[in-house]
Amino acid sequence: MDINNNEMIFARAVDKIRVPVCDKTLLTELSDDFTLPDYRAEIRRLLKITASLPAPAVYTGGGSAEFSGDAVYHVLYVGGDGKLYSVDLTSMYEAAAELEGDERDGLRAFDEAEIESIVGRVTAPRKLNIRCRLRHRITATAERDVDVETVGAAEEGIVRLTETCPVAETVYADDDPGEITEMLNGVIDPRVALADATVLMSQVAPREGGILCSGNLLLSIFSESEDGELHKTERKLPFESVIPADISGDGWDCRAWGCVPEIRTEPAANGLECRIRLSLFGEAQRNLPVKLTRDVYSTRQCCEVESEQIETAVAEYCGIGNFTVSGSVELSGLPENYGIVYATATAEPEELMAENGRYILTGKCRFSALLGGEEYSCREFELPFRYEFGSVEGNEAGDHSAKLSCHAVRVRGDGNTLMADAEISAAVRIQSESKLEAVTRAGFGDPLDAEHPLYSVVYVPRGESLWSISKKYAADPTAVAEANGLRIGALSSPEALEGVNFLII
Repeated sequence: MDINNNEMIFARAVDKIRVPVCDKTLLTELSDDFTLPDYRAEIRRLLKITASLPAPAVYTGGGSAEFSGDAVYHVLYVGGDGKLYSVDLTSMYEAAAELEGDERDGLRAFDEAEIESIVGRVTAPRKLNIRCRLRHRITATAERDVDVETVGAAEEGIVRLTETCPVAETVYADDDPGEITEMLNGVIDPRVALADATVLMSQVAPREGGILCSGNLLLSIFSESEDGELHKTERKLPFESVIPADISGDGWDCRAWGCVPEIRTEPAANGLECRIRLSLFGEAQRNLPVKLTRDVYSTRQCCEVESEQIETAVAEYCGIGNFTVSGSVELSGLPENYGIVYATATAEPEELMAENGRYILTGKCRFSALLGGEEYSCREFELPFRYEFGSVEGNEAGDHSAKLSCHAVRVRGDGNTLMADAEISAAVRIQSESKLEAVTRAGFGDPLDAEHPLYSVVYVPRGESLWSISKKYAADPTAVAEANGLRIGALSSPEALEGVNFLII
């Protein structure tokens, strides 16, 4: 007999949950020397180095999760002729973490890697050294059966107290970079000095077998005419793609984000042909109703149980959104008669909290402005941001992840004052911690002594429940409830026996 101690309405309950087997943060250091080919301009001065991280390859086995991938550096520099140049360079990285516990079925592992710092140094006219630090958060989950293991011959009269609880199921997804081709008609300048693109995600939705995402690539091309003048060309390129993922059924919420590891340009008859590699990432989560056994005993046999506290999570929020940051800063040492050639920004989350029924994400937005004038230079500065979204229903935010990207970045100068604004796309996932107490093993032995009165009148001690009293006297709790005119819904709650002084057992 199963007696459910939970009145919440769920879909059909399952008896398997996903448990964490790895959650570790580690750093990897990259240091590589690069030599530019002779057809590349010499490096007079480095202006800026950024990086993209396409999806890595993952291997799980031997009690560990291993990842290997590329860090693609985007280098902007001033050449020996004083003009603007850019080049992409690649370093390889590896990261690994050991898995905990014995659960290995249905293993899912993910490396949420971020660029922590990049430093470049010119060692010769066409040589440079780039040092990069990556911060990895490696997480993995596996399936675990939460049904009770029984030992011994279990006869009739077994009573189980069960509860249906929500437990998060999370699926990570990535895909091999796809390519988008765009012809920029009318761009006939002989040289491309800088090519940049950002990903603006506008819609994310679950699909059977994947995550559907659509949005726009915001492409910016700076080409140089024969007289050395820079021309900016911008395009908004729509895309739609399904990231393959182990998704089926209902109830999923999703987020997605992307990066552009490579842009290739080639002159064509009527303009410039651009080939853009797009790497997409996604994550989906939902709560599954899991049926746990809180307690078990027999009305006919001796019974011993073993319980365990299982660490799980509850899905709270997963989605995308947009917000704006703006402000101004005073900077000293700006060159005279400078102009803003181009501006980019990156956003770094710092803290997530719940306040007045909303989630609040705070952090800083780091702007980088390319200044023109007598010579090119870069200036960086930060502005704080605050983003309110979603609604908090019950649990506070626990484990979370926020992927932020900046687009529509604008910087204007007025003397030593730089005024900036940017739109930020946010892909956020939030879970709360959950610790579930469940019976994992029940042993059934000798028959109970059958000699007892037909009925007993039992005094109800303070703090006892219908379940605890029925278990103490090896009685059927359903029969006890019916005999005493009690509602069986709150079987393990002492509140159900408030005002009850005696029970007929």
